[in-house]
Amino acid sequence: MKQFIITIMFFAAAVAMAAGIEVSVDRDSVPENEPFYFFMEVDGNLENQIQLPPLRNGRWLTNMRQNRTSIVNGRASRSIGIGLVGTAAGQLVIPAFPVKIDGQEFMTKQLEVKVVPLSEMAVENDGSESVRLKEAIFGEFTIPGGRRSYYVGEAIPVRISVYALEALRPQLVQLPELSGVDDLISSSYTWQDGRTANFAEPVRRLAIHNGRRYLKFDFETELRPLKAGRVEPKAALTLNIVMPGEEERRPFGFGFMFDDFNYKPYTLVIPPPEPFEVKPLPPAPSGCINLGLVGEWKLSGGFDRNLAKMGEALTLSLKLNGTGSADTLNAPKLAFDNMRVFPPEVQKQENEIRIRYAVVPLKVGEFEKNLRFAAFDTATGQYAIHDLPLKLTIEKSELPLTPGYSAGGGSEAAAPETAPGPESPRHSDGGKQPMRHTHRTDPGSGVPLPLMRNAIPIAAGIVIAAGIVALLLELAARRRHRAAHDPEYRRQRLLKRETPKLIARLRAARSEEEFRQLMTDAVHPLLAEALHLPPGASPSEIIARIDDPELRKFLEAEAEAEFMPADARKTLFHSANVELLVRGLKKYAMMLLLAALVLPAAAATTNDDDPFTRGGEAFAAGNYGTALEEYSKVLNDRAPSPHVLYNLGEAAYRLGDLPLAKGYFERAHRLAPCDPVIAEDLQLVDEQLKLPRKWTSRMEHYRDYLRPDHYLIAGAVALAVLMVIASLRRSLPAVLVRITLTAAVVIVVLSAAAIHFQLNGSYHPDRAIVLGETVELRSLPGEASGSVVATIPGGSDAKILDRNGAFIRIGADGQDGWVPAGAVMPLY
Repeated sequence: MKQFIITIMFFAAAVAMAAGIEVSVDRDSVPENEPFYFFMEVDGNLENQIQLPPLRNGRWLTNMRQNRTSIVNGRASRSIGIGLVGTAAGQLVIPAFPVKIDGQEFMTKQLEVKVVPLSEMAVENDGSESVRLKEAIFGEFTIPGGRRSYYVGEAIPVRISVYALEALRPQLVQLPELSGVDDLISSSYTWQDGRTANFAEPVRRLAIHNGRRYLKFDFETELRPLKAGRVEPKAALTLNIVMPGEEERRPFGFGFMFDDFNYKPYTLVIPPPEPFEVKPLPPAPSGCINLGLVGEWKLSGGFDRNLAKMGEALTLSLKLNGTGSADTLNAPKLAFDNMRVFPPEVQKQENEIRIRYAVVPLKVGEFEKNLRFAAFDTATGQYAIHDLPLKLTIEKSELPLTPGYSAGGGSEAAAPETAPGPESPRHSDGGKQPMRHTHRTDPGSGVPLPLMRNAIPIAAGIVIAAGIVALLLELAARRRHRAAHDPEYRRQRLLKRETPKLIARLRAARSEEEFRQLMTDAVHPLLAEALHLPPGASPSEIIARIDDPELRKFLEAEAEAEFMPADARKTLFHSANVELLVRGLKKYAMMLLLAALVLPAAAATTNDDDPFTRGGEAFAAGNYGTALEEYSKVLNDRAPSPHVLYNLGEAAYRLGDLPLAKGYFERAHRLAPCDPVIAEDLQLVDEQLKLPRKWTSRMEHYRDYLRPDHYLIAGAVALAVLMVIASLRRSLPAVLVRITLTAAVVIVVLSAAAIHFQLNGSYHPDRAIVLGETVELRSLPGEASGSVVATIPGGSDAKILDRNGAFIRIGADGQDGWVPAGAVMPLY
């Protein structure tokens, strides 16, 4: 009997230690496309790689694994988890497959898992009932009003509502995505935090639906169709929710527990509304000005007064009240005979639009005109005609009317019949001698630019020389007074060779960001100086002057790097490109050195066949276009001559291009502020442009008699006198020393203040003049990109805010936007 029991125990131990495999899944029912685990419990050692069988309604996720090994009674036991996902609703069958363990082959058992659509998953609602996920979260797409047809340009209100049970703890991930609306544009809304979106800021509130409490999110916007056709809008929204059964409670410490929610994205497809038709607008009635508005609008307006003076501006106002979208407004450019009409100024408010025109009468008499405006009325399906009768009495002004040009296309007073000749008076002021055209017959001397940088060596030389003299005098005085020791004087180099340093930095660059920063901060300014371009030249201007094709190609690619993919930008930062740039810097740096030696000598000599002489001959013959071209060839952007700039302004004035003339006169006036003829002609052009004049104080007027570099020299001389007099204070009368030192300090302080205010005002490097008759400011850098922000009249003062390739962002008349680089003239 004892032997039999021992035999039974031996076989039981052998069975217990025998190899084997058990399989299972972590869930019997899973949502569609939701990963889960297939587990294998293996007793023994796997000899070969597991060959997983193919699945019909799912796929294995082999990169999703869990492994665990334990030792029991000296034998290894492994738990292997492999991820998989059900790709279609129904029954997912995991077939049996062979596994070899410790030399023996075992077959796993077949498993079945139920895959259900995510929307069919059960959700506990406050523990009282269980609802399906598609009932726990759903959406509605409605178009208030329930109309089945709209017109092109009409505002179509849209509301998207999303309902979600509180148990899902919904969190918004993004705004609704609309589809099927390619030919419609959305309105733009600004949220409280400053963000701009195509939907108004969503409203979140509690709502009761079918007896259940939901969190409701409302999204509202307006769509405006661009062309006719059938529209079938659709919408989808992605939220983060807590999936059913995936909340966990974890210990926080001291016996407390907290809820840890595993949020997952859930894309909600919202049922679409009924399709609707977009009808085309009929053509506007002939003889009417189409405002482009769609809706119910009423128009009123007129001149701000019934009696006007010739040459004095007045305002024509249009006021539109009603309902509809103001985004389709096409503010017309009006043109009246014998009047200059400036571009419109538009102000839009809710259900109200105001359009204002500045109008300058150019002829005495009675003005009568009836304007007819058209706006499409969606209620009647026809255009509503709005008549606006205008009547104005124009009397002669007591002020002299200077010849100008009209911005209106139909004006008959575009220019005087004969341009003023060189000897004809511009205007007179009482009994004073009138200023006359004074055409410059010699090119004059150039003024090196930038003004301050070129004046610094002179000022520094004066200060250093005075310091040396003061030091020598101080040493002599100290020796006479038996000074205890002599001070040590060290001179420092004023000029450093930037090119070798820059080349070393380029070769030492270790990243694409560092390389591009060097290009912007150092390489472009150095190349601009070598190519005789004005300060602040854009990359496109630099590239246009490069004659090396390889270097030109590289600089063009680098200028467009901001718009390249990240991988394409990295190819620019290559050793071959760095060496190409180094060779170019050495070449153009040498050209800059040679130009510095050759240009002064060349500028001192003129001959009868140079462009300046040819420009003078063309100007005398009345060929002002040719004179403008020849004088432009003489102009040296690095050291422009006020005489040449003045002649360019005169030629532009004779051609009737007043904004261009103002730009050249402004440049000449900045370089020669004490020249009375330039100042007089600049004032005359400002009067003819009829632009608002900037008020300047008497202090600013007298301050600008000198340039900033003049003030720098004056301050340097005063500082030198201060140091010399301070060193001689022992041998000079005390009163003379105090008066001289006080005057020197006052001059230094006033010079520094004048330099500060000029560089931040009249001599600011970002100042510019708008060229052309009018310039449209756009919201994006491009010929037709973005929307038109404002229309600026030619000759207006502007400030350069940013540069992007061939486009510049400027600020003018309280507006800012992008214009082509050639539409403005930067000042020095």
